[in-house]
Amino acid sequence: MAPADEEDESTGSVKKWVWVVGGLCAATVGFLVLGPKRVKPVRDLAHRLEEAWEEHDDGRDSEIQDPEI
Repeated sequence: MAPADEEDESTGSVKKWVWVVGGLCAATVGFLVLGPKRVKPVRDLAHRLEEAWEEHDDGRDSEIQDPEI
């Protein structure tokens, strides 16, 4: 029979690995679920930024209207 210290150490090691694997799984699920929904708004923001920069370079400092408002 193993001493109590060795049992606590091995149990702690297993718990650590369970937390690591669980965290990786949660991160993967979050990326898969939330990732595709974020692509379009980021692209829209990028295009709006390009338009604003072009207007700024042309000397037309008009405000960009947010289509969602």
